[in-house]
Amino acid sequence: MSDRKLALLGMVAVVMVALTIMVSRVFDMPVHESKQDAPLIQGLNVGDVAVIELGSGDKLCRLKREGKGFVLADTGNYPAVLPKINNLIVSCLDIMVGDVVTENPDNHAELGVTEDTATNVVKFLDSDGKLIAGVIVGKRDSQAGGSYVRMLCEDKSVSNKVYVTPKAAWLQRSDEHTSELQSH
Repeated sequence: MSDRKLALLGMVAVVMVALTIMVSRVFDMPVHESKQDAPLIQGLNVGDVAVIELGSGDKLCRLKREGKGFVLADTGNYPAVLPKINNLIVSCLDIMVGDVVTENPDNHAELGVTEDTATNVVKFLDSDGKLIAGVIVGKRDSQAGGSYVRMLCEDKSVSNKVYVTPKAAWLQRSDEHTSELQSH
């Protein structure tokens, strides 16, 4: 090889190394990914839901699947109004969230996203009583124009995250569940 070809090959190698370093730095930069308009609950198989719990504590309303519908388990197994149950499920699945407000459980009570302080709690359980997914709707954030929400699940790294949703799910106060969902 001539000196000229060797010098040219050396320059191409230097340019390739420089490009490799630049590309690796661009792809290694931390990227802030916003989950704008991402659903809070993703991948819920409604067919696996055997029990729906609304509220908590002494204001708990349990809906148990019977056949193709649900019954109010705590009030003599009265049939529940199926369109209202469907609306509840769809409303929970329609909760859209953006960036995480906090992941610190110490902040949950202040934001109203604990089971004791929540405005609304909905849990979807399987036939063994194991939590599939759930939603806690907390206080309103007037500055962000929405409500604080938190997903309930077995994975604490997910269930500790609190978001603000511009559109809180249609969820009634816990003391209204029984009369609203009961078929007359």
